[in-house]
Formats: sequence, C-alpha cells, structure tokens
Amino acid sequence: MLHKVGDTWESITAREVLRRIAGLSRALADLGVKTGDRVGLFSTNRPEWHIADFAIVGLGAINVPIYFNESPERITYILNDCGAKVVIAFGEEQMRRLLGCRERVGAVEHIIAGAAPPETPADVLRYESLISSAGDADVAEYRRRAALVASDDLATFIYTSGFRG
Repeated sequence: MLHKVGDTWESITAREVLRRIAGLSRALADLGVKTGDRVGLFSTNRPEWHIADFAIVGLGAINVPIYFNESPERITYILNDCGAKVVIAFGEEQMRRLLGCRERVGAVEHIIAGAAPPETPADVLRYESLISSAGDADVAEYRRRAALVASDDLATFIYTSGFRG
C-alpha cells in the first residue's frame, strides 16, 4: 500500500497491513466488540482508515464511517443514532472535533486515537500502542474470526449528507 507522507510516497507491505489489521481487531475484541456492534470510524482517507475497516468487519462488527470534515453536531447525531460502542479517530482535527462532542455521545465506551493532538486525554487509547505487539498468532486469530463472518452480515452503516433520521 502506497501513501503520501509530506512530499514523500511511502509503502507498507501487505504483511504489515495484515499485522496492523489483526492487532486492531484483537484490541477491539479485547474491548468487548462483537458481531453486530457498531464502531465509528472518523478519519481522512489514509491507510489506517482501511486497516480499521478490515479490523471492524473482520470481527463481524459494523463500521460506521463518519465524513472527515463532519460537524460536531452531526458526529453526535451519528454516534448516538447508531449506538456506537467504540470510536476510532485518526488525525488531530478529527480528535479535536470528537472530543468536543464526547460528553454528548452516551453509548461510546472507548475512543481509539491515531495521530492524536498532545491535549488528548489519557483515557483515550492509542492506536499505535494497540497494534505494536501484534504478531503471527494475532493474524491467525483474525483469519479464524473473519472466516466466521457470513457474506450477508451487515458490514457498514453509511449516513449521507441528506439523512435526517
């Protein structure tokens, strides 16, 4: 997977992408995420978005992507309406927006942050820490769990700009 960092294109091997997916999937399972649970994903288009998507869906959970530039009011509405148990956010601006509406989203039990601003509270879990120890056993477990997901299981809730509830 190629992605741009500043002015440079960097590559992530397929093996490394799978390791990160497996590590995040394990972390979500450890947080109690299971089949049918909703997980919010608030991020710009970046490798971690795709990693999180595979990690969520590979558990049989439902990905609820939130547009990267969404207003705090819409973020609050989406997370409350879908009943997200966990929210994953990548990027400083996304974390600031999410933290700005944190007190108004009742069902969210955990927030996972990647590339978070320095003022991010200590109780927010760090993506980098969650995936750092992932290895072959996590990949094998991810493959086992993902094989249990049925082809007709719900994978994603998409809230469009015209959605009013």
